Amino acid sequence: MTRSDRHRLLRSCLAACCLGGALLLLRSSSATAAEPARRAHSAQAERDQLCAQLIKPDTTEQAFELVQRLAETRSAAATACLVQALLAGQADAVTDRILDALGETTEPTALDALVRFTRHRRAQARGHAYAALARARGAAAAAWLEHGLRDSDAGVRALAARALGEHGGASALDSLLRALGRGEAEAAIAIGKLGDAASLQRFAAYLGKQPLDVMLAGYQRYLERSDLDRATKLHIVATLEDITGEPVRAFMQSLLAQPSIAADAQLSGALRGSLSRLRHAGKPAAAAAAPRAEPSR
Repeated sequence: MTRSDRHRLLRSCLAACCLGGALLLLRSSSATAAEPARRAHSAQAERDQLCAQLIKPDTTEQAFELVQRLAETRSAAATACLVQALLAGQADAVTDRILDALGETTEPTALDALVRFTRHRRAQARGHAYAALARARGAAAAAWLEHGLRDSDAGVRALAARALGEHGGASALDSLLRALGRGEAEAAIAIGKLGDAASLQRFAAYLGKQPLDVMLAGYQRYLERSDLDRATKLHIVATLEDITGEPVRAFMQSLLAQPSIAADAQLSGALRGSLSRLRHAGKPAAAAAAPRAEPSR
């Protein structure tokens, strides 16, 4: 073989190797590009299978597991599956579990389903729906939670009031004050958490109309807040001193045991002064058991 022949053979081999490498690279690139689509298809197939099983589960325990697996994906498709299963009709316990899961997403389909279930025939389902709305929507759920204040079930009304205390704003005060007027005890606590100085006069109007321990629970929340000015808190102390009686004395004493209040020299001083005057007032103690300042909720 001549030198020229050897050169031609070498060039042919190099060309073949380059072509083979290019083909391998092309196949590898194509497989890599197709991988996301393959994974998406596999995930969709798994969701479809879970969804079909959840619509007609064999047992409650299986349904709970399916709800958890779908909720953990936090995808719009999984949320749609949960809503589909919810609307298909489930056992009470499964319905409540799905409502809880929908409280972890802000998908519009979940919101529509939760609002619908605030009108469910079963009080417990309505409660789960309101609680889920509060978790998922926060302050944006206030309008629906205000509807909950007029629910036919006392437990649902109390839940709505508590949720408004956590997620509501000044716009919810009117509804909460009306609820307090109807005897909703949890509304007093929510008012204490949300109300400004101007709301105190309207709140105080229920003194003597609602149980004293209910009113004191609301005043406690006003006094514990860091965003309320000292002058307003001193006004509350003066208002409480005018009520007199052993329940108020015991309540003031328990307030002084709270670090945040004891650390405010003026406020704690006002409480001690009121206590001293109340002790020397010589008025008979109320027959009712003295309410204590309760842990904040």
